[in-house]
Amino acid sequence: MATSKKVSFVLLLGACVMLSVTAVLAWTIVRRDTEQIIIQTGTLESEVTFLIANDANKDGQLDGGYEPIIENTIYFARITPGETYTFRLIITNIGSIDGTLQVAVRDIFVTDNGLFDALEIRFEDPLTETLVIRDLDDETVMLFSDVLLERDDTLTFDFTVHVKTTVTSALSNEQITLGAFEVRLDQIPPN
Repeated sequence: MATSKKVSFVLLLGACVMLSVTAVLAWTIVRRDTEQIIIQTGTLESEVTFLIANDANKDGQLDGGYEPIIENTIYFARITPGETYTFRLIITNIGSIDGTLQVAVRDIFVTDNGLFDALEIRFEDPLTETLVIRDLDDETVMLFSDVLLERDDTLTFDFTVHVKTTVTSALSNEQITLGAFEVRLDQIPPN
């Protein structure tokens, strides 16, 4: 009987030691765990609609309405001097904070370098409301930047692409591609 008491005492002592170790380990883990600290920041997100005007004879006098452009790339082939193509970007800040807007034409590709001097983009500057004319003379052309677009606000940006009257028939079979219209909405830096 004395042996069974000794075995019971050893088992009880072992169980107590295991329980103590488990309690200390659990307490240590609980003490290291803190509540999550969540900091909600604002989001910047824009929704952009790209449209082309209905202008059958490309004279700048619209025949009515706009149609959505599915692809971001625009191709100009067999251009004629004096042609005008009219486009519209509708940009809405659907984020939760204000941002500054920037629009650029990127990835301009020409089959003949003479086409760099053939087209120009015309638009009214969103800040100054003055006429701006930009030549497509490089692979990237910045149209405007640093325009405040408040949350839930929309900017309608109309612009035209003009074929200069100096274009000759030597470029009639060449093509120019405006690869992408980049619309960026950036966070306003703190003062």
